[in-house]
Amino acid sequence: MEGDSQAKYYHAIATALGANYRSLHKLAQTHKNWFTAWESLLPYEREAHDPDKLWTELMDRKIQLTLLNETSYPDLLKEIPWPPFGLYHRGPLPRNIDLFAIVGTRKPTLEGKALAKEFGRELSRAGCGIVSGLAFGIDAAAHAGCLEAGGRAVAILGTEI
Repeated sequence: MEGDSQAKYYHAIATALGANYRSLHKLAQTHKNWFTAWESLLPYEREAHDPDKLWTELMDRKIQLTLLNETSYPDLLKEIPWPPFGLYHRGPLPRNIDLFAIVGTRKPTLEGKALAKEFGRELSRAGCGIVSGLAFGIDAAAHAGCLEAGGRAVAILGTEI
């Protein structure tokens, strides 16, 4: 059982546990894969979260899921102390591109917003991508500048899908 099957069971577990990292970590440490971890959940947790239905909903929304052990998972992200077990994304994950984080207030001045947009645009023209939480304000302005210049923008949302 590989690839999409493991991702499907990871997604069902993450949904059932409210994406609780500690609980996911414990399951990852005590089971050989996400399918066996799924089987270890309490019956009511499994009954309330059908992996096939949840996976279909994810695919219908054109959301991809890349697991920590997959080759397309970003190498640098694997180096942080507690890397996410799965990354939900639309489009390809960034590879071999320098990313700059531009984050800031949601209520910037006009000058601050213009400067963030300019930074995003110029960094993009220099071959770099922009990464942020995509909040209104500075984050969004930096993304807008990056995209106007034809660059790569990556938004990391700190929420469940």
